Amino acid sequence: MLGHETKNDPLPPPPDHAEINAFVLAKRGGPTAENFQLQFGKTHLTEWNKKAVKVFAKTFVESGDYTSCDKRKIEEAFKVHLKTLFSHYDLQVRNANSLPSTQRIVDSWQAAARRSRRNTVRNPLTSHIIYPTSSCSSFSRTASPRAIVMMILSVTEISFVIWAMTA
Repeated sequence: MLGHETKNDPLPPPPDHAEINAFVLAKRGGPTAENFQLQFGKTHLTEWNKKAVKVFAKTFVESGDYTSCDKRKIEEAFKVHLKTLFSHYDLQVRNANSLPSTQRIVDSWQAAARRSRRNTVRNPLTSHIIYPTSSCSSFSRTASPRAIVMMILSVTEISFVIWAMTA
């Protein structure tokens, strides 16, 4: 009825506010089998959607394609499915309002650059000192003050051993 087979298929737009107000106030109009629409919003059990549930169950039973003819069970199952449809609609709206993927990549690069600059400003003495990782093949981590002291002591000890061997 909605033309929504998978969660990636677009859902039809909800009815406009004038249509909803006419239905709620004057009890005319509303969803029909020919014009089946859901009111997406904060809750899934609005007056409009309650009528949509009844229209769906009636159409489902009248189709004769299914063995279950218990209209109440069909209504309850569709009420549960409404929650899923609402989450699909929310995802559809978020994706429509989101930035293009290239823009998201640029934004993440800019955010990484800001974090790096912030680190340089906060730790000006240690932010550019690097030391090898345990594999000794890459220089990826910045040194802490304690690590700097340990490296200086190691260099001093190595220098003393080399001096002692040559003397």
